[in-house]
Amino acid sequence: MTDPACKECASTNQRELQATVDIPFTALRPLTDPAVSMFPDQMEVVCLDPVFICPKVVVCLDCGFTKFILQEPDLRLVGDRCAELAAKSQAGSPVGDHGFVGIVSG
Repeated sequence: MTDPACKECASTNQRELQATVDIPFTALRPLTDPAVSMFPDQMEVVCLDPVFICPKVVVCLDCGFTKFILQEPDLRLVGDRCAELAAKSQAGSPVGDHGFVGIVSG
């Protein structure tokens, strides 16, 4: 996976390392509770469980530019979670068993 030269600074001083990445999934949606609808600028925070992946990363030791490519199972997991978050961040949609909703004033 190591490129011959860094795409940012053209250095060849790069190393491939194993990483642990935690990808959080949060979004805002309009508040739909009629009891507090007199405050139209309030939003709900939708939080889903994070995704933990362990990709190999290439780090330029001169400028710090870093890249990684997700393997198919991790890519599918991230894509599914993005779709779930998009669906649940729509006004009036349920968060479900593993989501969290909080209220934010604008």
